[in-house]
Amino acid sequence: MSRRRAFTLIELLVVIAIIAILAAILFPVFAKAREKARTSSCASNEKQLVLGLIQYSQDYDEKWPGRAINTEDYQWRVLVQPYLKSSQVFVCPSNTANEWGTGGNQGNTYRRSYACNGHDAFNTPMRWNNGQALAALVAPSQTILVCESREWWTEMNLDYVGANWTGRGPSLFSSHMSMGNYGFCDGHVKAMKASQTATTTIFMWDQNPQQAAPANIIANMQSVDQQSQ
Repeated sequence: MSRRRAFTLIELLVVIAIIAILAAILFPVFAKAREKARTSSCASNEKQLVLGLIQYSQDYDEKWPGRAINTEDYQWRVLVQPYLKSSQVFVCPSNTANEWGTGGNQGNTYRRSYACNGHDAFNTPMRWNNGQALAALVAPSQTILVCESREWWTEMNLDYVGANWTGRGPSLFSSHMSMGNYGFCDGHVKAMKASQTATTTIFMWDQNPQQAAPANIIANMQSVDQQSQ
């Protein structure tokens, strides 16, 4: 009668070691694939937001909405909602800071993974209560309209893009494998490093992007990249 041979302890440990090595190799690959899928989902959200804002502008004298006008009823997220299919487009699956706003003109109806390009200190498209005319755009394909954010602000405050208010990283979200999605005024969406949006030759936050960005903004964007590595 034959006897069934059992695994020895050494053989069992070798098998366990091989499984552990394979897991160590494959888990980062799976994580990267998952993040790529989330990045694509986020880009789709931004695409819908940008197209919604473009449709809004066509209905309102070819002007962007102001980022916030006194009450939430006139805040850009609320104004663009009728042009969207779902409120889920306001939520990036990779952004763990998907909290509600603080009420008032900042809004607490929709979550806020995304902010508009509406900082009042610069020539941005969607300022406080005065959305700019589409005709003012010099290069729509190079001018940012919507970006990713960790803050409840309606707009991305360019003076504080690298500030870690929430304890979860820079205010300008750039954690899709050290990149962020940006929606442009011509309707396209592109994943980029923050530092690519403001250099000595281009300032994508301005309605005339074909110029040097202010030195402090360049430094702020480089800080976002460093914190997001």
